[in-house]
Amino acid sequence: MKDNIKWDQWVKYDEYEKQECDIKLRSGEIVKHVYPNAGYFEQVCGKTRRRISEEHVSEIMYRKYYQDDICEKECGKPTF
Repeated sequence: MKDNIKWDQWVKYDEYEKQECDIKLRSGEIVKHVYPNAGYFEQVCGKTRRRISEEHVSEIMYRKYYQDDICEKECGKPTF
């Protein structure tokens, strides 16, 4: 993990760290709790499981509280 990650704020997307994050698409839509995997962001929480190509991502936000695996608390389902 990078030492200079900016937590809990939107930053321009140019590359990713292998950890959960939120993404903002070029359309303006925000997709929460996704995990980067081989050029895609896969939603790991919620009723819908989406797989979004990184070409659609404009900004990214790393959330400190995702480090505590809050998925089960938020949507009642464990990740993966």
